[in-house]
Amino acid sequence: MTASVAFVGKSNSGKTTLIIKLITRLKQQGYRVGTIKHHNHESHFDQKGKDTYEHYEAGAERVIISSPSGYGVFSRVKNEMSLSSLIELNQDMDLVIIEGYKNTDGHKIEIVRTARSQEMICKEDEIIALITDTDIKISKPVFHIDDDEAIAEFLIKSIIERR
Repeated sequence: MTASVAFVGKSNSGKTTLIIKLITRLKQQGYRVGTIKHHNHESHFDQKGKDTYEHYEAGAERVIISSPSGYGVFSRVKNEMSLSSLIELNQDMDLVIIEGYKNTDGHKIEIVRTARSQEMICKEDEIIALITDTDIKISKPVFHIDDDEAIAEFLIKSIIERR
């Protein structure tokens, strides 16, 4: 099974900022990292006015855009794919970092930033660690929100190396 961890927390708690720092740190250490971001809206991800957007709007079931440095795929689905199916699409990665999906049963780390809230959205037994800039006492590992180096090491030891 592909190693994965979901970062959860209220909106504007710093999830994206931290995830970007963690991707950079893990990549510097030679790890391949994939990400999954949940999008609650029914809107299309492409930009209006672009050829790929027009292809999709015309009814194409799948649109693939390719360039020398990467590719993207937009596919129509009848039902939203399960998180486990999305994770398995990344089976060639050392770690898949998920932003959101607070109801997932997998590895989950919560972020609590005082500028947004001082309360957790998860129960302590639902998470493997807490990242915060306040003083919340729990029995799980707690990291300061600015200590991305220690958080990356925790991910390596507790998730990547244990898969």
